[in-house]
Amino acid sequence: MTPTRLVFTSMAAVALLSSGTSALARGASNGDMAATRAAAEAQESRYGHPSPGPADRTVVIGPDTDWINVTRLETVKIRYDGQATTWTFNTMGTRPFPLSKIVPGVEGVTVYVSEHPMYGQN
Repeated sequence: MTPTRLVFTSMAAVALLSSGTSALARGASNGDMAATRAAAEAQESRYGHPSPGPADRTVVIGPDTDWINVTRLETVKIRYDGQATTWTFNTMGTRPFPLSKIVPGVEGVTVYVSEHPMYGQN
């Protein structure tokens, strides 16, 4: 039997394989596998995803905030208008984007994403 070599192109692929393997072990149906695949793809969205886990740091958005800097794969708690959200910037690339894409109502703030050292420089 020839060993199989796996190359992961993203963290979502690892998550998909992990969750898919455990779903198969539980005897999941093809429909369950499709749902698992869709969840993994949603996590690797253009801007990242909400995070239930702890943040690496906290950023406070005030009336004078024009931009924030984050690192790809970084988890940041964003405080704004007395509210907070924790976000993992598992972005597809390092293009700047409006914070309003992930925090509705927070206008005029740009998110600048730097590459994670694991992936090298831009």
